[in-house]
Amino acid sequence: MIRKLYHIWGLIFPVLIYIFSKKLAVYAAGCFFIVIFIFDLTRLLNSKFNLWVFRKIKFMLKSREFYSFSGSTYFSAGVLLTLLLFKPDIAAGGIIYLCLGDLAAVAFGERYGKTSFVGKTLEGTAAFIVVTFISISILNILGLFNFNYLGISTAAVLCGIIELLPLKIDDNFLLPVAGAFLLNLLG
Repeated sequence: MIRKLYHIWGLIFPVLIYIFSKKLAVYAAGCFFIVIFIFDLTRLLNSKFNLWVFRKIKFMLKSREFYSFSGSTYFSAGVLLTLLLFKPDIAAGGIIYLCLGDLAAVAFGERYGKTSFVGKTLEGTAAFIVVTFISISILNILGLFNFNYLGISTAAVLCGIIELLPLKIDDNFLLPVAGAFLLNLLG
C-alpha cells in the first residue's frame, strides 16, 4: 500500500496544468522522467547499487523490479506521454485515472477484497471505477472539465478492467494514456 501512495503526488501534473500551463506540466514530467529513468538505469547496470537500493527502499519496489525498470519509470513515462499527446483537460483526466484509480483499487482491494481474479480483487476494481467516476464528475461539476457522464463512466469501467487484467504493459504506463484516449474518444 505504501508504494501506491506515491501515486498521489502525480496529481501535481493536473494542478500544474490548471494553475500554470500544460507546458510547465510537460517540463516537470519530462524532468521527473529523466531523473527516474537515469536512476533506474544506473541501478540495473550496477548490481551493487541495485542491491543497496533494494535493501533501503524495498517497501517501494516489487521483487520483479530487481531485474527490470520500476513502476516509477513507467508511471513517469505514462504521465509524460499523456501530457504530450492530449489536450490539457484530457491529459489531466487520464492522469487522474492513474493516480486515484490505481490507489483506490489497491487500498480497497487489500482491505475488503474477497473475490480474487489474477492476483487482484474485483472489489478493488469496483473501487477504481467508483473513485475515478466520482473524481472526474466532481471536476466536471466544478467546471474544470466538460465531459459527458456516459464517457466518464465508460472510461472508468474500461480503465478499471485494464488495471485488473494481467497485461504485458505496466498499468502505470498504460492507464493515463488509455484513460486520456478514452476520454478523448467518449467524453
